[in-house]
Amino acid sequence: MKLLIKNKKLREEIPYELFSLFINTVMIIDLLRIIVGNVNALEIVRNGIYVFTAMYVIYHAIGHKHLSVLMAFSMGYAFLAAFSLLRNDGITEVVLSGSMIFVTRCLAAFYLAYYLPINECFFKKMKKYYVILFLYCFVYITTHTSGIYATDGSYMTFSYNILIMTLVCLLNCVEKPTPLRTLGVVVLLGIIVAYGARGPLICIVISLLLFLWYKFASFSVGKKIILFCFCIGGGSGLFMVRNTIIDILLRFNPSSRTLYLLKNFKIDNLSGRNTYYDLLRTEINKNWFLPHGIYSDRLILSGGGMSSNVDLSQYYAHNLPIEVMYQFGGFIGVLVLIFLIVKIIKSYIIVIKQNNHKLAIVYCAFFSGITTLFFSSSYLINERAWLVFGIVFSAGKVVNQKNIVQKCRLRQ
Repeated sequence: MKLLIKNKKLREEIPYELFSLFINTVMIIDLLRIIVGNVNALEIVRNGIYVFTAMYVIYHAIGHKHLSVLMAFSMGYAFLAAFSLLRNDGITEVVLSGSMIFVTRCLAAFYLAYYLPINECFFKKMKKYYVILFLYCFVYITTHTSGIYATDGSYMTFSYNILIMTLVCLLNCVEKPTPLRTLGVVVLLGIIVAYGARGPLICIVISLLLFLWYKFASFSVGKKIILFCFCIGGGSGLFMVRNTIIDILLRFNPSSRTLYLLKNFKIDNLSGRNTYYDLLRTEINKNWFLPHGIYSDRLILSGGGMSSNVDLSQYYAHNLPIEVMYQFGGFIGVLVLIFLIVKIIKSYIIVIKQNNHKLAIVYCAFFSGITTLFFSSSYLINERAWLVFGIVFSAGKVVNQKNIVQKCRLRQ
């Protein structure tokens, strides 16, 4: 009997073990890359993890009778990819490369976030990566001290790699603060500010505000007033001492581009993204109903000279609304965005009503994936964004299941 219970528990934990590994793969691989160098074996290991995850997702879908959903999702993507290939000359290589990423990362991320309920098992598996998180930070900041942050781009990769884990630590600390958690969060935030990019900072602020609003909704009127005053006072205090904090952090990393922009009130500098925005807006305005196909923004932004590795990592819209409207056409694109906004709002309301702290922490931590899409990355290659989409749509699924159960009870 004990053996049966142990085996059942093991089967229940395997998906969460893989889920937590999937979330932290980029961090682990980059840590190994810093230690052993940029060797081809690491690319094989990384891709192997993603392919194995995708294969497990198929196995899980078959075993739990979710294969129809997975197939419908895949067929929808295949249709969009085929349309783009027919619509655009010279885009084949990028579509093929992007499709591999989408299937093994984005689709897998959506499935895991959609079907695996957030519980204590998930947090237990994620805790295993705290040691790797701080080791990665230590190794990175001790090996990148030569003032190259504005040119090599590693500071951006680094800060995005630790973003979800940092948010889980931060929101856990807000939910239940302890001296050790507080120290860890202060260290992580200091590292991201001093050694990271602006994007993750914006993601952290928005995710934190979402979580505070979740907490705010469950408070009494008196507690709401106190929390509001505390947030205003704390924000004002940080603003007044911001130069002192920045100067301290600059001693650790004088070459930090983020600290320079913060100190000189240039945090909203678009770093050339406005050129992409203007070009794509002009094309959208030429014909609001004309769809160009997925990945098509890569074609126009690269000037037609397509190279899959470059165009997937550099030439994309850097803005979700513009990317969607260009690829699907202005009219359909707006409808897609409205649908997505409605789903996000509804799912957030459901999370608040459920009053499940663990779900709220993960929801707000994953939300950084959507925030990122408004100034960096693309929904077609960013698995963090599909973690959000998965958990957003899963919230509606929970409500529908509850409604079905209630109807069955009423009929009985």
